[in-house]
Amino acid sequence: MRINWTNEVLMRLFEMEDFISQDSPERAGKFVDQIIKHAETLSDKPLIGRTVPR
Repeated sequence: MRINWTNEVLMRLFEMEDFISQDSPERAGKFVDQIIKHAETLSDKPLIGRTVPR
């Protein structure tokens, strides 16, 4: 599986980083990096996690 990062998602990540960096620039970068890392995990293990009943 391949993760496709849309322009909207990337823009939202930049917005989150900008917002968080107002209080802690270092923490902002780490936060966004963690989001990307966790999302990329899905490309290796797409069935990770639980199934939510409908």
